Parts: sequence; C-alpha cells; structure tokens
Amino acid sequence: MIVLVESHPYQPDALSGIIDPRYLMPAPRGCVQLDYVGYLVEAGSGSGPVHSIIILPKVFRDALGKVFGHYTPEDLLTLHDEPNADTPRPTVRERLQAEGKLDFLFRFSVWLYRSIRQFHQRHRASILPEMASLTEVSGTGKADLSELEVVLALVRFHRDNNSLLTHIKRVNTAQRHSVSWSRTVAKQQPIIQNGRPVYVQPLVKQKHINYDEELIVLYLSTLADLRQQYGFRLDLNPLYPLLSPRDMERFRERAVLRLKEIRGKYFSDTLVRVWQLLRVQFKLSLSCRSLGYA
Repeated sequence: MIVLVESHPYQPDALSGIIDPRYLMPAPRGCVQLDYVGYLVEAGSGSGPVHSIIILPKVFRDALGKVFGHYTPEDLLTLHDEPNADTPRPTVRERLQAEGKLDFLFRFSVWLYRSIRQFHQRHRASILPEMASLTEVSGTGKADLSELEVVLALVRFHRDNNSLLTHIKRVNTAQRHSVSWSRTVAKQQPIIQNGRPVYVQPLVKQKHINYDEELIVLYLSTLADLRQQYGFRLDLNPLYPLLSPRDMERFRERAVLRLKEIRGKYFSDTLVRVWQLLRVQFKLSLSCRSLGYA
C-alpha cells in the first residue's frame, strides 16, 4: 500500500508511475498535489505492479507538515521499502510498527472506504465521490495488498455464497446420521420379528473430522471479528458455531500455521477460495505486526 496526503505539494517525479496524472493538480513551485481523499487501485506505468493507494486527509499533517509528528509525506512513499543490511537505520515501515501506527494505516483504509460509501449511499446525487471497482484479491498474499481489498473480498464471498454454506452443513449433518449397515451387521446381533432381522441400535458411520466445516467456522468467526471492528451489516449463517473471543484470539496468533495444516483437506473450488482469502487476511495481519514481511 502507498500512502499519499491530500493537498501536500509533491515533486512530479515522486508520483511518476504511481498515480494517474488526471488526479494531480498544479501546486506552487512546480509541484503537484491531490485534492482528493480516499482509496484507489492504480496500475503502474507500462507493465509495472498494481498499487493500493490511500490518500489521507490533510488534517493528518501538523503545523510543520509532518504526519504522526515525525514523517514527511515523502517518507510514506517508502512504506514498503525492505530492510537493507548496508543501512542499519530502521525503515519507515519498521519505525511505524514500533510506534504502533502501521496497523492503524492499514485499518484506516477500511474506515475511509466505509465512510465514503455511506456518504455516497445517502447522497446519490452528489458528484463528490468518484466510485471505482476494487481489484480482485488473489491467493498470492503479496505485501502490497491493503486491508480494504481483503476485507471486502471476505464480506463479498459471504453475500455471494451463503446458500452454499447452508448446503454443506446439511450434507455433512446427514452423513453423520446415516447408518453404517456393514458395521451394524458385523458387530450386532439382530432381533428376529415376523421372520425379519431388526437391529435395535444401528451404528452410524465412523466419525471423522470435517475440515470443510472447520474452515467455514474459522471464516465466519473472522467475519464476526471484522463486523465488530468495522460495523459491517452481516447476517452470518446461523448453522455454524462461532469461535468465542478467547478462542478467536488464540486462532489469530497461529492462523497462518493452522491454515497451512488444513491445506488440501477439502476439494471444493469454492472452499479453496475461502482458504485463500483467509490466508491473505492473516498473512497481511501478521505482516502489520512484524517488523519484516510476511
């Protein structure tokens, strides 16, 4: 994610290949500035990478033009610079992490998007918001994805696939209650009634771990967590039990490892998509908390 600041005068070269020139306005001394606040996804020049860009309101700058009291807006352009062994000085990313501000920047992108979207829904005739489609989140888990792209992909999946989650639950429940006649005949003595064998306590099929249900529970619990954080209006599927806040905290601490452990335990392409989204979400969360990259 690249962080820009509203109304700050940038040197044109600093934004070259980062943002479409149509968003830039002339500023004094040959500089350019952005008169927008918001979030967008931009493709780099030529075959360059796709950037997630958040434009912070100008109120984030203090009287000296610094952000968070220490950083120039140009400093935030280097947010994803990797540590250099030849330069012992901490990167901007490492400094923000140490100050507890890196995670805030990622989360603020979601709040900003939600605010703009709410404004647009309430004032549809307004020309202030410029709506744009978000990039599709893949399972690559690249560090330049923002919290917004991942969160909205998780929410969108639930809205598009809730009926499928219900179907999976019903199929698994039916299988757990189906009789294993081969085991019943082999292990139980029937009672003969009217010349026909009757088994009083037929054995159900062997219990096994439903990894697909575990994955869905983790997914819905993650959505519940996001709903609490960002105020999404989500009616989560009631057929699955959610993790308690304490269990969710434990899962969050080892989420990437647990997702790796259950990888390949299910075969539906749709559930693979759930696994990918969760993996990207928790790798991104881990990268925000760590000093390096996920």
